[in-house]
Amino acid sequence: MKEQLKHIIVSQLSGNKLSHMDNTEFQNWIKDDSNLEIYNDIKNIWNATGKINYTVDVDVESEWKRFLVLKDSKVKSKGRKLYFTLSSIAASIILAIGIFIGVNNKTIVYSYSENSNHFVLPDNSEVWLNKNTTLKLDRKFGTNERFVDLNGEAFFDIQKSTKPFIIEASHGISVKVLGTSFNVKSYLNNNVELQVVSGTVEFANRNQNKVVVVEKGNEVIYSSSKNIFLKENTINSNKISWHTGELNFNNEPLLQVIIMLEEYLSIEIVVPKSAHELHYSGKFSNPSANNVAEVLAKALGYNYTLTDKKLTFVE
Repeated sequence: MKEQLKHIIVSQLSGNKLSHMDNTEFQNWIKDDSNLEIYNDIKNIWNATGKINYTVDVDVESEWKRFLVLKDSKVKSKGRKLYFTLSSIAASIILAIGIFIGVNNKTIVYSYSENSNHFVLPDNSEVWLNKNTTLKLDRKFGTNERFVDLNGEAFFDIQKSTKPFIIEASHGISVKVLGTSFNVKSYLNNNVELQVVSGTVEFANRNQNKVVVVEKGNEVIYSSSKNIFLKENTINSNKISWHTGELNFNNEPLLQVIIMLEEYLSIEIVVPKSAHELHYSGKFSNPSANNVAEVLAKALGYNYTLTDKKLTFVE
């Protein structure tokens, strides 16, 4: 691909008006069906990454070279071609902030390692992925069914449709809905959790042919060690604080509060043994580690030290 055409495509995706000469070159290029398919793949990924807030300096040239290698790769034994895996600009952004969005001729993969992020699926359902989460969907998603595979934690707001939306989780667990909003936590080697915010959800163990119907305001946990379902008639809203940004504690054991804050902030929090029997009441809204340190220090009467990965309170 000519150097100028690379920049024409980037400019076109950015919404910039092309000159007559550039537009002619672009239109001539996409007349070829294989080029049009490549462009559509790049455009889909570009639109997905456009839902993310970021500021990154991009080296278009180095990233495009990466795509040329991927584009020209072929798996002859299976008779299929690997197209561009990432768009030129999106690649640098993805690598810089811990996001990977990959495409081949069968599967689209969304993977987030550092921060939670939001995007829209082809059926207009919205998904928020927590950190260290991967979501996979078929490129024919929505044609006959809406099927995704989840490893990690995600909040879904599913567009209503006659086609069921099915999430395959770990331990043989699946979640089936038509249109609702809910949170699923399904990290490997851990329990599978579901919190339903609106609508009704089917929570099933495919290995046991067992189905639990979970309604709005309820949650269910599948214990992988005990192989049982544990259903609650209320939702602990702090479990989806990663999505809402809200943490509320009402006379809760301080050590439980610490566990929730550690998970939310991704840092270790250490308190003196003298505080282990204390309880805490309070509310945090989109807190930073500094916010939490200041509030708890005043509430407990302690001093503290704070680094990137650890918050330590001392008497």
